[in-house]
Amino acid sequence: MIIIPGLSATATLAQSDGRTTAKQWEAARAYDRAHQSRYENPGSFVRIGRVKWKKGVLIDFMADVILDAAVKRGRVSQADFDQVAIPKAVVTEHRNEAFQRALVMEPRLPFMLEG
Repeated sequence: MIIIPGLSATATLAQSDGRTTAKQWEAARAYDRAHQSRYENPGSFVRIGRVKWKKGVLIDFMADVILDAAVKRGRVSQADFDQVAIPKAVVTEHRNEAFQRALVMEPRLPFMLEG
């Protein structure tokens, strides 16, 4: 039996279009009992904490943001970095390196930007 993500085995079995047997129901209940904590508190399996990026990865990501904004609108602003959750302090600290990296990735970048 394939279990639908987010549902218990018995709930998945209840969604079945075909006939179900008592043996299938017992197997589904046994599976649910064995994996009970997953259904009682599904959020316990996901933990999102604070992420610290390596400098090189951050610079590459910022360069991608710069290129994407330059292609779409011809300018880059703090709002572009806000959309990808890069704070202003980080942008201020690394913007020159990110722009240099973007130039390496796309040498025509200065001609793509307005003004």
